[in-house]
Amino acid sequence: MRFLYFSLICLLLLGCLPVPEQLTETPTPTMSQTSTPTMTAIPPGTPTPGDDPVLVGAGDIADCDSAGDEATAALLDSIPGTVFTTGDNVYSDGTASQFANCYDPTWGRHKARTYPSSGNHDYHTAGAAGYFDYFGLKAGDPDKGYYSYDLGTWHIIVLNSNISMAVGSPQEQWLQADLVAHPVTCTLAYWHHPRFSSGSYHGSSTRVQPLWQALYDYGADVVLAGHEHNYERFAPQDPQGIADPVEGIRQFVVGSGGSTHYDFGSPIANSEVRNADAFGVLKLTLHFDSYSWEFVPESGKTFTDFGDAPCVTHEASVSNENLIFTPTDDATLKSESPDMNYGSESKLEADNEPVDNFLIKFVVAGVDDRPVLHAKLRLYSVNGSDAGGDLYRVEDSSWDESSVTWNTAPITDSIALASLGLVSKGNWYEVDITSLIMGDGTYTIRVNTTARNGADYASKEGKTGLAPQLIVSVGASDAEGPNN
Repeated sequence: MRFLYFSLICLLLLGCLPVPEQLTETPTPTMSQTSTPTMTAIPPGTPTPGDDPVLVGAGDIADCDSAGDEATAALLDSIPGTVFTTGDNVYSDGTASQFANCYDPTWGRHKARTYPSSGNHDYHTAGAAGYFDYFGLKAGDPDKGYYSYDLGTWHIIVLNSNISMAVGSPQEQWLQADLVAHPVTCTLAYWHHPRFSSGSYHGSSTRVQPLWQALYDYGADVVLAGHEHNYERFAPQDPQGIADPVEGIRQFVVGSGGSTHYDFGSPIANSEVRNADAFGVLKLTLHFDSYSWEFVPESGKTFTDFGDAPCVTHEASVSNENLIFTPTDDATLKSESPDMNYGSESKLEADNEPVDNFLIKFVVAGVDDRPVLHAKLRLYSVNGSDAGGDLYRVEDSSWDESSVTWNTAPITDSIALASLGLVSKGNWYEVDITSLIMGDGTYTIRVNTTARNGADYASKEGKTGLAPQLIVSVGASDAEGPNN
């Protein structure tokens, strides 16, 4: 059907029109497949620190016998942000050929900014090999299919409802550990099979309840699912489906990606909004301690749904806080101009030919006597490289960006704190530097690289919203407690 469609258009216009360019001028998420915070590249298409990140997508998407995914991909063309999928990415069997011929021409335009989840149709191919081969590392370990990343101040968890989710299963244990390791204010999770659905074709799934229970216990805010080919929004509720407006999780079923439509049966408890005849995507804007949603329908449809809500206030997260710092000083150091100062430049350069390094200084305050749980350095790449840089601690922080040079710069430790691998222009990258941040104080990091094609990052003098950031997650002091 697509071949005939495009052939006709080409004949009429004497040349095919270019595919609309995808929008990716936004920051990027940080991916981790274990409970230990690690250096991770933030997904292409994630809004900058000065903006509120956007997460947009749907599930039950591509089918060569349907034009629905063409309609929803066209929506993504004009919506910047990180793209999610809630499974069943391509019909009917998730083969390599179906991904190449049915998914790639439409939603594949946004592959670089997509963080997918798998569905049962993806597993019609043994081990979901077509799915994992197509998305690569973005889909997580092929033996697991679950992973997590950070988007702004939110922690995002991608789970696999096609494997065991039972209490004590490897996935459920990993989820518990990941939630412990990321005690943030706002958490969102997505996978394929919905815990709750008024749909008449599949309906609710009790198999996923252990995942809901863990998320509920740790104060998660939003769950996204697919499987039912429709759209449904629920009020906040607990894992048993009892309304809980204070600590409950709000679920969206977003099986509206473009394959087919499924009807609803009688609405189940806490169902607030339903639609079964419009393909579309769900756009979530993730604020610091709240979120807003909008269902964006395909062209020609009028149904929509929108609203906003605060994140859950939960005793597991009330006492934890993210402290965000921008540099007081940053400057590039150039070996070929050893007496020149570059502290006013709009970018920070790390190169090996010629040798350039850069310094960043942060003043951390407000930790007080609270424990540091995690610390992340965020850098926005303005020039890609095969090796994004090695980070070293600098003990002497008495330097000043207005005067420091290659010859006057303080020396570094001999062992690197962390390293960045391949980096691409226009993306955010995050590095775990928890071992450096011990509490309140002044900290300096020096970055160099072994790569000849050097990596450049936005400095604090660069474009607004793209300056380096240090995010320090702190827990409760010994004097504090959930009941204080």
